Amino acid sequence: MISSDWLEQFSMLKFAVVAGVYTVLTFADGWRSRAMVFSQKNGVPGTTILTEHLKALTILLLLMLAVSWLYPHLPEWSKEIALSGRSGKGTGTGVDLAFYAATLGLYIWERLRIYIEVDTQSEDPQ
Repeated sequence: MISSDWLEQFSMLKFAVVAGVYTVLTFADGWRSRAMVFSQKNGVPGTTILTEHLKALTILLLLMLAVSWLYPHLPEWSKEIALSGRSGKGTGTGVDLAFYAATLGLYIWERLRIYIEVDTQSEDPQ
């Protein structure tokens, strides 16, 4: 697993990689569950979807900037391995876990805003 050191120094390349992975997961998730964001089953217009995604990417950028600014000022216990398995190798620090939790929360918030399923089968008889 990646150490929190990658969050210590901010770079646009790191943000681009994280934003790219986030975007792929956001829009590819519906493919597995047949809840495609840009399908006719979605009641949210395409421009709204893109606007909401840009908002989420902006929040992700601000989150990464905040973590990189705060990282040197955090106590050492938050930078130590938080979870370790039988091998003794850690899976992440407290900073890593907090960042992942915040990103997961952002993902859930965005999915609730960009996908609203509508019934395309029923037709109004009038």
